Amino acid sequence: MAYETLRHLQANVPGVLDDHDIEFVHQARVALRRLRSLQKIFPSLVPHHDRENVLSRIKELAATLGQVRDLDVFLTETLPPLEEALAMSTDFTPLKAALARARQHSQNKVVTALTSPDYGRLLIQLLAGLHAPQSATEKPNGKLRDVARPGTEPAPETYQKFNKTLAITGSGGAT
Repeated sequence: MAYETLRHLQANVPGVLDDHDIEFVHQARVALRRLRSLQKIFPSLVPHHDRENVLSRIKELAATLGQVRDLDVFLTETLPPLEEALAMSTDFTPLKAALARARQHSQNKVVTALTSPDYGRLLIQLLAGLHAPQSATEKPNGKLRDVARPGTEPAPETYQKFNKTLAITGSGGAT
């Protein structure tokens, strides 16, 4: 899961840096959220002495990307309906220009963060943690069913209906 999450993050970095499609920023943030969740579930992902530092750096990078994402959403989803509804009475040109400048400033901060040696060190720390021998004393925090979102498991009656359907069709029942 951690390798896939790092791959997901890295696959979106070129798009974030090119700044041609807002979806790259969103997907990079998704990957960072997953990394933080994985680190909480599997604490041995990063050696104990680096954990707080790594989580803090992931959170900081996510916040930097979040500034761009928030402005993207406002500019592409929130503002257009407002502009359409109030077009006759309000000139949105100054607001849109100010938001575009703020977004460019935030994008510059993202580019600086993703091209910094600190970002490279973060990736190295995460990969080193994945390749480190696992301590026998460190285990995932709880069972997977405790970590999964509540309500994601089908209700027992769903299993009964499924078994009944299988019995009717002659496919046999679940055990």
